[in-house]
Order: sequence, then structure tokens, then C-alpha cells
Amino acid sequence: AVVSTQSGHYGRGTEDEENILLRNAREYLQEHESTMDVAFNLPRKERSEFYKAMARDIQRPFLITLHKIHRFLDPKNHIGLYTEAEVRLLRRLEKKYRDDPKKWKKIGDEMGRSNESVRDRFTKIGLQQSTKA
Repeated sequence: AVVSTQSGHYGRGTEDEENILLRNAREYLQEHESTMDVAFNLPRKERSEFYKAMARDIQRPFLITLHKIHRFLDPKNHIGLYTEAEVRLLRRLEKKYRDDPKKWKKIGDEMGRSNESVRDRFTKIGLQQSTKA
């Protein structure tokens, strides 16, 4: 089994890679009698082992694979569309945590969504506002 290193290819992920991630997830969760929600909330050291198990056989740099793991497998990344109330809350929380280096994690935790999801949605809000001006 090969773990992604700093070598490998870049670009859009393939269907084969998504199938490998799903296979790795199934195997890890069965072996550890766990769920995806639990796995993404493990203590840091154990979560690191989870990520390495997910990245097995993916021939990409580990950080790119890690990003894909979060986007593709984190249940908090697949909740659905943001409501207007959530968008307002997101704006308020971004102001509250603006100078905090861990602001997206804190905002995601408060909103029950992934940090990637709230960061992306906030970026999209900003882009929408700048095109209206």
C-alpha cells in the first residue's frame, strides 16, 4: 500500500480515486467499528491515522488528498444549501472571529458545518457582493 507523498499528480480527482477513497473509508470504519462522523472528530493523533488510511493508494501529494478527503467524505460538508438565516449568522460569526487564525473551524463548529464549507460559502458571498457593486 502506498501513501501519497509530495510526489504524484495534480488536477481534478478521478472517479477511480473517489472509489479508492470510498473503499478505504469502508475498510477503516469496519475495522474500527466507527462512523464517518466519529472519524472526523477523533483526537488529532488518531485522526491523523484515519487520514493516512484514507490516502492509501492515492498517487497525489498528501495535502491535496487530505483536502479531497474533507470535501468528499466529511458529513458536515454535505448538509445542503445555506438558508438566509445561516448566511446572516455566517456574516456575524466572520466578524466576531475575523482576527482569529482558527476562525473557519470555530465558525464551522458553531454552525454545525465543515470549516471548508463555511469558508467557501463566505467567499461566494463576498464574490456575489462585489459583482453587485
